[in-house]
Amino acid sequence: MDSYEYRTVDANGVAVAIINSRKILLFKRRSLPFLKNAGIWSLLFGHKEDGESYLETAYRETIEESGIGRRRLRQLCNSFDVDLFDRKRRIRWRNRMFIFKSNTQRIKKDFENSAYRWASLSEIRKHVEYTNIFIDEEMILKKLSRYI
Repeated sequence: MDSYEYRTVDANGVAVAIINSRKILLFKRRSLPFLKNAGIWSLLFGHKEDGESYLETAYRETIEESGIGRRRLRQLCNSFDVDLFDRKRRIRWRNRMFIFKSNTQRIKKDFENSAYRWASLSEIRKHVEYTNIFIDEEMILKKLSRYI
């Protein structure tokens, strides 16, 4: 991705990877005009609300989009900054990323997502039903591989 081709926008949100049984939870974003990266398979994302910490945002968005509650999650590492991009809108932004381990595979998706699946790291590396929206994808995949 050539960064000069993308307009940088302010974003104040989180990206969340959830691991269970050596697989990572992916969602297919609905094709709605107000959603970033509509129509693609990706990790869970959400916007930070006023007064929330990034960790609180990660837990809230996880329960809203997947139905997985805080008690079923264990944070595996400190959060870190990630840069994302949206090819259709030609924008890029930064979020805080969290990696959680979950003791459940039961998912209750919300209206933002039309489907979900659990994918292996090799499927994600090969982009099997997964779209790269991370500028530093290799760094993220390397971090995820430590916990799988």
